[in-house]
Amino acid sequence: MQLTVNRQDLLDAINRVIGGVEKRQTMPILGNLLLETGEHDLKITATDLEIQLESSTLVDVQQPGRTTVNARKLHDIVRAIGSEAHIELQQEDGFLILRSGQSVFRLGCLPADEFPRMEATAEDHRVVLPQNHLRLLLEKTQFSMAQQDVRYFLNGLLFEVAPDHIRCVATDGHRLALAETDTEQSVADTLRIIVPRKMVMELMRALDRDDETSIELLVSNQQIELKLARQRMVSKLIDGRFPDYDRVIPKNNSKVVIADRESLRHVLQRAAVLNTDRFAGAHYLLETDQLAIEAINSDQESSREEIPVDYQGDSLKIAFNIGYMLAILANIDDPQVRMQFETPESSALVQPTTADLIRTRYVLMPMKI
Repeated sequence: MQLTVNRQDLLDAINRVIGGVEKRQTMPILGNLLLETGEHDLKITATDLEIQLESSTLVDVQQPGRTTVNARKLHDIVRAIGSEAHIELQQEDGFLILRSGQSVFRLGCLPADEFPRMEATAEDHRVVLPQNHLRLLLEKTQFSMAQQDVRYFLNGLLFEVAPDHIRCVATDGHRLALAETDTEQSVADTLRIIVPRKMVMELMRALDRDDETSIELLVSNQQIELKLARQRMVSKLIDGRFPDYDRVIPKNNSKVVIADRESLRHVLQRAAVLNTDRFAGAHYLLETDQLAIEAINSDQESSREEIPVDYQGDSLKIAFNIGYMLAILANIDDPQVRMQFETPESSALVQPTTADLIRTRYVLMPMKI
């Protein structure tokens, strides 16, 4: 293999796949990138056996070939080279020689035939929607996914496709995030799959929040696949049954509060200053047209701040995790937020006051302080 490539083009291609490299290094070759030349391009592949990311870039191919090279070393070298430089890659006696200007690097290779590939399965469903819609659906729910929970089905995001809508749901057992948008899809019955956290985060990186062009997801019982212009992403799905989320969404919370989102966010940020490893909550004290936020940590340090709200119900004192509420507020674009409560032991429903293209609902379990 011998080729010449623009440094920035190569770096961009590597950056699009570097997240797929196995970090635990259970197999040495999983720490490598697979490099394969086409007629006028270079395809780069990374995998950890659960997710596979592919990217390509235009190059000047002098001699075709394929090999694998350590991902971190190649990435760091290319990143350190001057931005306007050109890079020559040449395979030679089990090594990859990288030349740029006066710099020469000699990197060890492993055989390309040993690189494990995730073969695409025959797709059962094709889901089509604007790129920015998918990006927003993921963005407004992904923060509620669990991390390394023994209930493995919570370590991902439910992707639900019905004939007239698409919905994403994530929960860690303490909070739940739901986002949906109306769209016509060619599915006879509702399709439900659980996409792993790593694939969700890679999709977030790849998708453009402002790009309205349609993209296509290919879904089977075992895999989900997305193809973009010079990128392909394949991931296994989580095999499990996602909780019945509709049961935990409050339907009859009668205490309705309308608050200025930014005012509430700033109060909670100030209350969070008192947070410790053992304390992360605050009390919400509701009175007519007033909400007070009280925080007291284990060192008996405290804060209290009041903001005006639109509320006409009975008095209520309820506690929530400050960080969880701040994450919800960060994903609501409306200037005002609607919070619906019932009792100190009941979950709260939080959502924007006006409907948008992407409709969101957030459920937050109360704390005992």
